[in-house]
Amino acid sequence: MKAALYRLEVAISKQSALRKFIRRLVLPAASMSFPTPLKGPFGNLSNLADFSRWIKSHPCPSQFPDRYALYEHVLRTEASDGAVDYLEFGVWEGRSLKWWVQHLVSKEARFFAFDSFEGLPEDWGIAPGGSFSTGGRIPDIDDPRVEFVVGYFQDTLSAFLRAYNPAKRRIINMDADLYSSTLFVLTMLVPFLKAGDVLIFDELGSILRAHHEFRAFRDFCSAFRVSAEPIAADEALHTVAVRIA
Repeated sequence: MKAALYRLEVAISKQSALRKFIRRLVLPAASMSFPTPLKGPFGNLSNLADFSRWIKSHPCPSQFPDRYALYEHVLRTEASDGAVDYLEFGVWEGRSLKWWVQHLVSKEARFFAFDSFEGLPEDWGIAPGGSFSTGGRIPDIDDPRVEFVVGYFQDTLSAFLRAYNPAKRRIINMDADLYSSTLFVLTMLVPFLKAGDVLIFDELGSILRAHHEFRAFRDFCSAFRVSAEPIAADEALHTVAVRIA
């Protein structure tokens, strides 16, 4: 279901006439007409207008046809030595995690995969709570470098970070979907983030759900005075990688 929603949204986003109409006409009007934050579609339009302004003032230097080409670029330009910690929040069936494990081959790389594998803890647009559950099944990845941290982030991340030795540069794949989950993770990671760390947001520029990941990213940067610049995105500006400055 999630993959189908992603493909549909990216297909809509790639329609240049529609994208231009939304970003140039609908978004500025929504921003002026509706205060932030609001629930429902008007709130999403307001946050999408904020994203449109943000990406205009922070132009992305590289765009790619899909997320995997984006991953390849990040791997080549930001993790060439392979000595990184890769943290993924929102693993689901493990497709992105498997890609990174297969391509980040250094023995010094470490992988930490966070998910309850029981689905969303609350509704996410048309996807009700419990969506994207694997029934508790962890992806079959036979690699000793990978550690699964099973449970909701609010129940597991604090204990993990107390024992975490942040010795390496980080690539953090944020596919937490929800505003609440994304903001919680970013807030908890503040003491560990360093200049040069890379955050990949799976739905940052989502036309349908900008009031989740982008709103969390914007509020996080504002609250903690974090500066981050985009370094790569897919063609639809849906998946965006940023580097901590």
